[in-house]
Amino acid sequence: DEECAEVLKALTFGFQEYASKSGFKKFLVALSGGMDSALVLAIVKLGLKPGQSVEAIYMPSVFSSPVSTELSEMMCKSLGIPLSY
Repeated sequence: DEECAEVLKALTFGFQEYASKSGFKKFLVALSGGMDSALVLAIVKLGLKPGQSVEAIYMPSVFSSPVSTELSEMMCKSLGIPLSY
């Protein structure tokens, strides 16, 4: 959908502007197994430029579902992102 593509382009642009101005080349995203952190990880991954990398760390909350670990692992595997616990 064209509107979603435009929003994604704006989000990745904003992410890269901040990263560029701050001199960041490596990124760490905390995953809880929920939709919010999964979306952030996907946006960062899609917005990476050559020489940049992203890693994820699993940080569930007391409200996280038992399946959250599995979902986080599946997402990182499918995106080729290292996951730490």
